[in-house]
Order: sequence, then C-alpha cells, then structure tokens
Amino acid sequence: MVGDRYYLIDAGHGVMRQLRKAKLGPNYDKDFEGPLDVLAGIFLTHLHSDHVVDLNNILSEGIYNGLQSVNKIPIWGPGNRGQVPALFGSGYPPTPVSPANPTPGTWEMTDLTVQAYATDFNDRLSTTASLIRTTYGKPSTYPFPQSSRKAQIQILARK
Repeated sequence: MVGDRYYLIDAGHGVMRQLRKAKLGPNYDKDFEGPLDVLAGIFLTHLHSDHVVDLNNILSEGIYNGLQSVNKIPIWGPGNRGQVPALFGSGYPPTPVSPANPTPGTWEMTDLTVQAYATDFNDRLSTTASLIRTTYGKPSTYPFPQSSRKAQIQILARK
C-alpha cells in the first residue's frame, strides 16, 4: 500500500481472488466497486505465463470490480528482447514459437491480449457503462530493463 492505493506485483493465477482476500481498499467486498478501485498500477517482473496469466482477468473482470472508477492503470514490465535466449546445453535449438516476434514485451503482450479477448470485452461493454481503450506510453523509467515499455489501460466513461 502507498497511501490509500496499492500496486500489484505480477498477475498470476487467482490474483482477483487473492486481492479480495487481502481486503485492500474500502470496497474490497462490494461487487461493481472493488477491489480494483484503489489499484495504482501493475508491475510485471517477467512475462512467463505463471506471472501474467490473469492480467486479462484483471482487465475484463475489472469492468465490474472497480476499474470503471479509475482513470488509468499503468502496467510496467520488460520490453521486447528481440530474440530467444541462447540454447542451454548441447543440441540443436528448437524453432521458436511466433518466429516473427518470439519475445514480445509488456506493451505488445497487453495489446495482443486485448485483441485476443476483443469479443469478451465488446460483449461486456454492451452490458455496462464503461469503455476500455488501450494507450501506450514512453519507455518506463522504473527499475526494469532500459527497453521496457509502459502500457496504460485507460478506463473512460461512455457518454
């Protein structure tokens, strides 16, 4: 906690359940109001699935759990490394998954996640008064690699 806001470190499996159990913020137990109403930002330590698998759940469930009352949620994490790490040990390196972009960074991963779940977001938006728009910031000045990018999910009220 920093003042009356908190930062989330990683978004692994079950993060929404854990946030409710932690009783963060005044609305942690109220549907449609918390616990994401006092979320100040998300730091992703690295982009392995066990650290980011529920990022989409924060974004999609957030429409009903407090994000509708937040202006921007900054997401900080590693940037695109540009290449797969060298093979450890002997043998032939495997063909990378997605060879054209084998190591997308936080910015790209967040954008691709929103695209992949566009049907879900659009269906949810048709039943709520919130709108999600992804905007991209400049490289982060936080203690991540210099190539880090900051992705901001901006929650705007539909007029």
